[in-house]
Amino acid sequence: MATGGSRAVSRPLRIVLLVLALPAAAVGYTLAASFLSGLPIPAGARDLAVLFLPLLVGGLCAVPFLIPFFDHLATQALADRPGGPGAPPRDDSREG
Repeated sequence: MATGGSRAVSRPLRIVLLVLALPAAAVGYTLAASFLSGLPIPAGARDLAVLFLPLLVGGLCAVPFLIPFFDHLATQALADRPGGPGAPPRDDSREG
């Protein structure tokens, strides 16, 4: 059982999910762009909507695939901290 209430994801699965993030973002971008281009939106607003909203949707589609990778990096950074994961962060501004 994993500690801290989170489930551990194996290294090969993290790498596979990291690689799958790009195709997921591309599919989300393509679907959102095709959906928005078919909507009856005024010309000026359509250009902005078709440019920015698919980028947002593509990013949101990629996030679930990226979370295990960045979670592992954060867990490693906490484990490497002096004093271990339960230690409070060091405040360098109090030195004098």
